[in-house]
Amino acid sequence: MRHNFATGQFILLYSIIVLIYKFIDCHDICTKPELRKYEKVIFQSNAYNYSHHYYYSRMIRSDQSPPIVSGTFERLVDNKDIYPKFSFTFYGSKVINFRILTTGRIEMYDENYLGVVRNYVRSGYYVKTDISNERELLAVRMSYYPVAGGKIPTFTITTLIHPNGKISIYYANIPTVARITEKPSGIYGWLHCGETDKKVTEIYVPKTWIRSGTLVVYEALGDCPKYDSTEACRGSKAPKTRCIWCETANMCITRSDKDIYKLKVNGCKNKYIDTDKTTSEDTEDGIPLEYFYPNYQILRRSALFLWSLVFGYNAA
Repeated sequence: MRHNFATGQFILLYSIIVLIYKFIDCHDICTKPELRKYEKVIFQSNAYNYSHHYYYSRMIRSDQSPPIVSGTFERLVDNKDIYPKFSFTFYGSKVINFRILTTGRIEMYDENYLGVVRNYVRSGYYVKTDISNERELLAVRMSYYPVAGGKIPTFTITTLIHPNGKISIYYANIPTVARITEKPSGIYGWLHCGETDKKVTEIYVPKTWIRSGTLVVYEALGDCPKYDSTEACRGSKAPKTRCIWCETANMCITRSDKDIYKLKVNGCKNKYIDTDKTTSEDTEDGIPLEYFYPNYQILRRSALFLWSLVFGYNAA
């Protein structure tokens, strides 16, 4: 049996969906503020450090080649608002615009302030900032000069914003710590827990790793850490996410990029290696809604139930 719905009915249903989504999408940190500075080192050596934090993982690797930026850099004269050409989320919220400051600070907004990527080196250097805004990459390069109006920078820090939610920071030609004093460098989230309550979380780069050739990568953890056994981890059906079991940490971690996968397997001292199989979820088409809205199935079931209560019939 078909039913024709009035505009008012659709508005009512939409309002119900929004309320449900806001309710179930609340950050854990709102009720557990101790997560604000949560850090668990999964594996590390003199050459790398991989750790889990609230919502994100952080991979630090030394002696890395500079990241490739195919676009052209333009000098930033004044603070600039940039509307991304790709979809990007920060702590689960979709970023509508970036505000790039001449200091190199990258602020993120939806209708509210979401947080910032910042890299400071407090010293007698003068900083100039360049940006490259391409369809699949936003790059911000901070160049430090020993004197005002200098032509050749002493060192640079480049931040890359990727469409998959990944944030990378690369340090080039960094002077020794004895010559400069660093401020905290990393990502900072401004999480809204209601109209007035806000929690600030930070994942900084340890000063000992701020040296030439260091590459730092932040990626959303996804659902992998919730699986508490080898079997559950390897059998994960999390959309658009591959999980691997880390034997040294005795926990499930996100597989991530192919170039980091081998490092994770070695760092975890895993004897079992996943085989890579291409599925429909690895393509751009046919991606399930759960990838974009992690609580989609709960939301859908709740909306259908409320629909039946309001309108008195099964909308499934």
